[in-house]
Amino acid sequence: MSSTIRYLETLAIHPNLTAGTAEELESLMDSLQIDASERTALLQGDVMALARLNGGRKQMAAIQFPGDDEPQREEEPQRDDDQPGEDEQEITGNRPDRLN
Repeated sequence: MSSTIRYLETLAIHPNLTAGTAEELESLMDSLQIDASERTALLQGDVMALARLNGGRKQMAAIQFPGDDEPQREEEPQRDDDQPGEDEQEITGNRPDRLN
């Protein structure tokens, strides 16, 4: 694992370190033996330089697809006859058992 990754991981685990002084951050970098170019990139927040120094990708894309949480609704089969379905009869009031 890269020393830079360990440094960033340490900051994520102990967020109080990010509020520390520059000397404390330098001390942490010394303890992890981070080289000068990575140290400069970290202190400047230069993400592209960090990626280049650690063999990262130049470009990355995230693609999201909708989840399959809900089951697919099955479509009701179409009726072959001309008679309206029960739900249609109730809405229109055209029920064969009710003669005017």
